[in-house]
Amino acid sequence: MVGLSNYAASLANDYIFGKQTFTIPATLYCAISKGAVTESDTGATFDECDYTSYARVALTNNNTNFPNSTAGSKNIGVDVTFPTATGGSNTITEFIILDSATIGAGNIIGGGSLLVPQAVSTGIQPVFVAGDVEIAVN
Repeated sequence: MVGLSNYAASLANDYIFGKQTFTIPATLYCAISKGAVTESDTGATFDECDYTSYARVALTNNNTNFPNSTAGSKNIGVDVTFPTATGGSNTITEFIILDSATIGAGNIIGGGSLLVPQAVSTGIQPVFVAGDVEIAVN
């Protein structure tokens, strides 16, 4: 998936056209996927990583962690460090932003595919460097 989910796009449309309000999450959660994610997926339906010790990473929803968009794209402004794998293995294919810390729950806000899939196994800690994660509105 590249860009916003259907869930987030619908919220944006309702806000822009019709002035419907919604509550912006104070905290967003970063997840990594081991399979393709579609715009219609939810936190319960995408193929989330499951190596031992994996957890979603919380980021306060502010302008430091999510700087202003440029030309319809937003980069994450800080490094995102996931827990080190203590067992199992996954190949990471996508980076996802959700509104829930709980694995298997929540709404996907947006995300993007990795240019090169990353293998994770015991002793490896996935890290995404500030500026390397981009969410575009297509």
